[in-house]
Amino acid sequence: MATFLNLTEVDIQLLQLLATVIGGLFALLLLNKSNQDKRLTHLLSIFNKLYNDPDIAKALYAIDKRIGLNELAAKQITDKYNVASLEMETDKLLKYLDFVGALLKAKKIKCKDLEPFGYEFKIIKENTDLIAYRKYLKTIDVKLNNLDYLLNNYK
Repeated sequence: MATFLNLTEVDIQLLQLLATVIGGLFALLLLNKSNQDKRLTHLLSIFNKLYNDPDIAKALYAIDKRIGLNELAAKQITDKYNVASLEMETDKLLKYLDFVGALLKAKKIKCKDLEPFGYEFKIIKENTDLIAYRKYLKTIDVKLNNLDYLLNNYK
């Protein structure tokens, strides 16, 4: 029976390997926990912004009830400097969701993490007035690529 006093070189190497493996597993566990905490922080921020920002909440309500967005849908390039009803609120919402899409694209959050916001994404994606307004924004070179990524990749 081997004691600490008469360990062979092979025994010492095995103990070192075992300690290294345990240390590596512990580091992976801590990294995973850190990533979960960061994702949770992002999700709390998204929740707070979507439901507590008065402008974003107003735009979401209008999209949900399908009211007040027809002026946005009819907007043309010649109307670029005329502000439509709910335009600023809707722009703020779309830009924020573009940011959320960037987080998703960069894998800072996962599609699964966004499940609590599925209804909001659905109504934004399917609202015909908003689709028309997003097309208008593309004609004036407003880039919402990450929003498109979010809406097309969220299931």
